[in-house]
Amino acid sequence: MTQAATQAIVIGASAGALDALSTLLPSFPKEYAKAVMLVVHIPPDKDSLLAELLQAKCALKVQEAEDETAADAYGPDLIGIVLTGANTDGAKGLKAVIAAGGIGLVQDPTSAYARAMPQGALDACPTAYSLSLQQIASYLNQKVAA
Repeated sequence: MTQAATQAIVIGASAGALDALSTLLPSFPKEYAKAVMLVVHIPPDKDSLLAELLQAKCALKVQEAEDETAADAYGPDLIGIVLTGANTDGAKGLKAVIAAGGIGLVQDPTSAYARAMPQGALDACPTAYSLSLQQIASYLNQKVAA
C-alpha cells in the first residue's frame, strides 16, 4: 500500500466531517509536503467557515480551493480518502482516483459518524483499504510524508 510518487491527497466527507477532519488533519506537520484537498458537502445557501475552523486546529495552511478534478490533475500520484457521510456520492470520486492509478483509503464504516459514504465507497471500490482514522493518519505521515 505504498506509493512513492504521491503528490496530493483528496479527502471527501459529509455528515460528521468536522469531527473526522479534526482527528485526521492535526496529525499532519506544518512542513507536510503534499497538497491536501478537502471535498465537504456544504449547503449552497450557507457560507463555509470550514477553512477557518480547520486552520485553528492544524499546523497546515488552510484555504478554500477552486473547482478541480483531482484524479485528472494528479492521476497515479494521488491518494483518495473517503470519510464519514450520509450518502454514497464519495464512491464516484474514489472510483475515479483508483481508475487513474491512485490509491483509495476509506474510513472504516463501523467507526464513522455516518456509515453510508464509506460503505458505498468500499462497495464500489473493492481495492480500497478500510482503515480507522488513526491508521489513515499514520499511513499518510509515515508512508507518504517524505
